[in-house]
Amino acid sequence: MGFLSIIENKEIFSFMLNDEQWDRLKYKYKNLSMHMPCCQTRAIPKKSKLGTQYFAHRPSSTCSIPTGESREHQFCKYLILKYLYENGWTVTPEFRGQTPSGEIWIADIYAE
Repeated sequence: MGFLSIIENKEIFSFMLNDEQWDRLKYKYKNLSMHMPCCQTRAIPKKSKLGTQYFAHRPSSTCSIPTGESREHQFCKYLILKYLYENGWTVTPEFRGQTPSGEIWIADIYAE
């Protein structure tokens, strides 16, 4: 579940759109340049059973970002990202970094 997509060359978080805007995006996304920032796979706007708006990879995606988080974990990430963003933080979901020794890590949420 991704909360960020590149739509027409602009970073858009799923929580930036209200219900009406999200429904419009779901209707017209096939005609837009819209992809996942992690792997450039085309993105699909969806809504979870908990009401969380998110971007999904196309089924044919070969993205290497691990999945398997519970719905509750994803929902908490969504709420935290939204809160931080709305309060002036710069947020990046699934932020990749590297330790001085070269070990790769991924933060659920990176905020500045």
